[in-house]
Amino acid sequence: IESSAGRLLTRRRVSRILLEKGRAVGVEAVTRARGQEIVERYTADKVVSSVGAYITYDQLVPKEFSLSFRPAVREFPQGTFHICVYLGLRESPEKLGFRGENCWIYGDYDHDAMFSQRGSVIDGKINGCFLSFPSLKNPATAGHTAELITFVDAESFKKWGTQPWGHRGDDYDAMKQRVADALVEFVDERFPGFAQLVDFCEVSTPLSTANFTGHREGCIYGLPGTPEKLAAPWLGTRTPIKNLFLTGSDTAGHVIVGAL
Repeated sequence: IESSAGRLLTRRRVSRILLEKGRAVGVEAVTRARGQEIVERYTADKVVSSVGAYITYDQLVPKEFSLSFRPAVREFPQGTFHICVYLGLRESPEKLGFRGENCWIYGDYDHDAMFSQRGSVIDGKINGCFLSFPSLKNPATAGHTAELITFVDAESFKKWGTQPWGHRGDDYDAMKQRVADALVEFVDERFPGFAQLVDFCEVSTPLSTANFTGHREGCIYGLPGTPEKLAAPWLGTRTPIKNLFLTGSDTAGHVIVGAL
């Protein structure tokens, strides 16, 4: 909840799922307002969690509630990690021929080889990215925007992981700028004139994703779409806890379509 001046007044987060006699009866939430924390309880006949299996079972279900598969949840492989560059544009990208479509741009046909080199992204070495224009999908937009996404290795960001958001140091900021410049150049080489459209730039990393969503190490797309995921008995819309349900890509198919 923000003030009219844009200053953050309160922040509410669900801290745990309330259980009584083995069934979900609501949630407990912590509200932070003006430096204070207030614990609130919300009761419900059913609880639906959309934050993924890991956060639900490992963090929200109370530790004192026995879940035999909790170690399996913690040990399950991680999903995908990304950097996103958010761009404000001086003019409409339609002048370059774009009409609102999404583009996957690669420097080579061997996608597996490129994905294996994702650790070099923080050095400004780009071999593939996703390009999208949110403003062209919104007929009511007042300005134009673009997003550039590329996959990265979460291990590369661990040295900044203990530092708070907004205060991760000059080397972290320099890394983000280096990646942003390299991504814009990568696109401009294929769509000449793209770089000249850029007026504003902001960058998020896996640490940003972890900070704002709580997902483990900042992974996206939920659990990886492997045979082990489809066979796991603890995944699905129904959970071993009565009146607690899961939704999202962890429960059925993979990534965006799976979540839908």
